[in-house]
Amino acid sequence: MEKKELIQKQIEKSLEILKKLPDDRKFFINTGVLLVEVSKKEAEEYLKKELEGLRGNTPH
Repeated sequence: MEKKELIQKQIEKSLEILKKLPDDRKFFINTGVLLVEVSKKEAEEYLKKELEGLRGNTPH
């Protein structure tokens, strides 16, 4: 499996798990330099944007 496909599957699985978790749960996004605390909604938006970028739907 290609690395890009593997990342897409990981993001899709993460989105599935995220939807099952409580809304008040804290999430963290690793930017490569910083670990940023985000809300569930922000985490979903970030992952969806990353997924769209991998699929070539938006500039990444």
